This record gives sequence, C-alpha cells and structure tokens, in this order.
Amino acid sequence: MIKICIGIPVYRGFYPQMVEALLSCLLETQKKKPDIDFVFKITYRTWLPYAHRRIVHFALREKAHYILFVEEDIVPPRDGLLRLLKHNVDCVLGLYWQRSKPYAPVIAKKNERLGVCEPIWEVPPNELIEIDAGGLGFCLLKTEVFKDVSFDSFHFERDYADDIPFFLALRKKGYKVFCDTSCICQHVQEEFVLVDKKIAQDFHRQLFKNRQ
Repeated sequence: MIKICIGIPVYRGFYPQMVEALLSCLLETQKKKPDIDFVFKITYRTWLPYAHRRIVHFALREKAHYILFVEEDIVPPRDGLLRLLKHNVDCVLGLYWQRSKPYAPVIAKKNERLGVCEPIWEVPPNELIEIDAGGLGFCLLKTEVFKDVSFDSFHFERDYADDIPFFLALRKKGYKVFCDTSCICQHVQEEFVLVDKKIAQDFHRQLFKNRQ
C-alpha cells in the first residue's frame, strides 16, 4: 500500500474549482491505482513556512511515502497525480502560471552569475524537464528526502516565498527537481477567472511583440 499525504495550506479559503478538481483527481487516482491510500493535512491561516512544516511533520508521523502539496487556488487536471506518480522521482511539479500579469510560468532556473532564480519562459510541451525551483502549487514529493533536508528549509528569503529556498535546499543535497509539462494546472484569480496556458501564452506573445 502506497500512502500519500495530501497537504493543503489554506489562507484565504477554498476555491470551488480547486475542490472539485482535486476530488476528481484523487478519485481518478484511486480508480486506476487501488493500492493507494490518502491521508489529509489542511492548515488554516498559518504562516506559510509553518504550514508546510506542519504538513511534513504530519506526513512523517503518518508514515506516508509521498506528500502532494496542493495550494488553495490551483486547479489540477483529472489525471494530474497519475502523471506525477508515473515518473517515480524524488520531486516533480505540475505546470502552472502566475495568477496575475506577466503570467510567468512558476518554474525556474538559477542564474548562477546573479544568484537569483529566473522563470523558464520557453517551456517545452509534454516533457519531464529538470528545473532548479518552482512553486508548491501542485507538487509530489517523496517523504524520504527529509532524512537529508531540514524542515527549516521552508523559509522566506530575499524576495522569495518559502518554496524557492526549499527547492534550492533539495538541490544542494543532491536531489533533482522536475516538472512534468504535460500536467497543466490552472490558477484561480480573485474574480474566479482561471489563468491557463492560453491566457499566459497570449499575453507573452503580446508582451514580447511590444518589446521589439
């Protein structure tokens, strides 16, 4: 039996699109893989680094093999978890874009010269790509990495939320971070508009056209 902890740090509240999509995703996963068991940890109005640490602590206490981090405003595809599981890697993310302009993909490579993480604007479709960092919006992570990586890796640093320092800590310990670009998620804006691949790419085309 494979145990997966579904970890959801909630601050503003659940978006109905996210709840409906996540339930469909988990049901589809159990239908295709009946040997999977789910446990759930939801935090509410908790400072984000503490929320992520509490989710990890709960997952380890429950002896879960994986944590699936899902953010309250991320809408995963129905087969999203199945797509991530098939790779059998330590850490793999679904692909989504920022919920506001410039709608950057929430995956990054580290610019070693400048010492900063920069968005990967050119995203190859339907591939498993290695990245340096990204977001925890829809992220599957093996719990065994916490034998080497401290809970304190979830922390704010410079202009980054706690996800970037965490992924960089993973990389520093020798773990690889991947993104499955076929696992396309949507991102809910405040007015319940879903930012998807088309909205992001249409804006990027116009943005780069104006710069020419």
